[in-house]
Amino acid sequence: MRLLLLGGLIAVSGADPGVLRTLSWRVVSDSLQVDFGFTHGRPEKYRVLASPEVLKDKNLVVEFSGATLDGGSPLKLPSWAKILKSADAGLLAIEIDLKASTPWKINWDGDSLQLKILNQVRSPSIWKNPWLVGGLGASFLAGGTAFWLLGTDHAKTTAGGNLIPPPDVALPQ
Repeated sequence: MRLLLLGGLIAVSGADPGVLRTLSWRVVSDSLQVDFGFTHGRPEKYRVLASPEVLKDKNLVVEFSGATLDGGSPLKLPSWAKILKSADAGLLAIEIDLKASTPWKINWDGDSLQLKILNQVRSPSIWKNPWLVGGLGASFLAGGTAFWLLGTDHAKTTAGGNLIPPPDVALPQ
């Protein structure tokens, strides 16, 4: 019996760690569902917790023990999520940036962990969009140039080519 238990323990400890291959998200009414898709099975342990700096940041941290990132293809992350660097090689932590504290719910669907939260993620500022900044800059430049060109008074020419036009300056009386 002990040999059987020892063999099972060796098989579990020698198994490949879960590999986070996909991270997808979708908005469902007022909620956000984030799916963490794994291959090679589920990670050993997982937990969702508030950021350690709760007073300063309102973030959720999703930690997976016994999981790694897929090295073959880069994981596409949304702007409100980032992978935290950890000293522990077997720990994978992803931080979700929130505007306010929010309740959450998790459940497994096969090898995919579904995290459901209220849609309180912090979106990047619209002023950080390079297309918006470039478009506004170009429109201000074009408008300023048009205003300058329309505001200049062109020199008046006379019918006779030998006459010098009078100056546009009014002298005091």
